Amino acid sequence: MQAVEQKKTVTISPEVHNRIISLRRGNQTYGDVVAEAINLKIRLDSLIPKTFKCLNSIGIYPLRKPMNFDVSFDSQDVIWDIRNKELSILGCGNTYDEIISSLEDEIDCYVAAYMLSNHKLSKESIELKKQLDEYIDFNKALEIYSDKYGDAVDDEQA
Repeated sequence: MQAVEQKKTVTISPEVHNRIISLRRGNQTYGDVVAEAINLKIRLDSLIPKTFKCLNSIGIYPLRKPMNFDVSFDSQDVIWDIRNKELSILGCGNTYDEIISSLEDEIDCYVAAYMLSNHKLSKESIELKKQLDEYIDFNKALEIYSDKYGDAVDDEQA
């Protein structure tokens, strides 16, 4: 007995339709493009690591020990999201370099908050700094931050 292929009608938005049309190559049909996208999503899901280790550094900032991150991928916006919830560090981007740059910006913020600010830290901030201290040498990070931002650091400390 042969399987009978059933056709179904699906309603999509004009934006999705235009995106599918823009992805067509050669003699591909509309259905070919959709099937290829579904297969790519399945392959990507199987390839995406569930954790990400930054072994030696985050951008220009060296780490005392490797830091683990949870990894997710938003296929609709094509954005990688890596985060360490315990350390409140989030990096996102379309490429590895963008993700690392985003993580480096997070470290910049922590250096500014913990090493340059005159504000009294909350209990939660003090606890987070202790946790981050296991990974980040804040004195060394301040030197790197100062090299990166130059005169802006002197202005903040004044």
